[in-house]
Amino acid sequence: MQSRFDRDKYVKVLTSNIPKKHLVDFEIHNFNTYQTPWNFESIMLYGSFDFAIDPSQPTMVDSRKNKPFKNNVDFVSRGDIEFLRALYKCPKRNEAKEEKKIPRVL
Repeated sequence: MQSRFDRDKYVKVLTSNIPKKHLVDFEIHNFNTYQTPWNFESIMLYGSFDFAIDPSQPTMVDSRKNKPFKNNVDFVSRGDIEFLRALYKCPKRNEAKEEKKIPRVL
């Protein structure tokens, strides 16, 4: 997520708190997003303090609030599922069913 071409609309990357060897992990890439919206709940989005030189200071903040955001490490979000369905050309399932949170498997 933090490498999406549109990420600067949603997050501000604070490169001064990121080790040089990890700056490549925050580079913007022009990959196909399959018209899925930005997703703060994405399991693929780094947390605000990931890779921090000073762990008390963020490496990314929500650009609308200028504050750190809580990242999701517990479940695959609906947006993640929509992106993966588009990527792998999977048909949509019955959306009327109750959404279940799918635990992340390590």
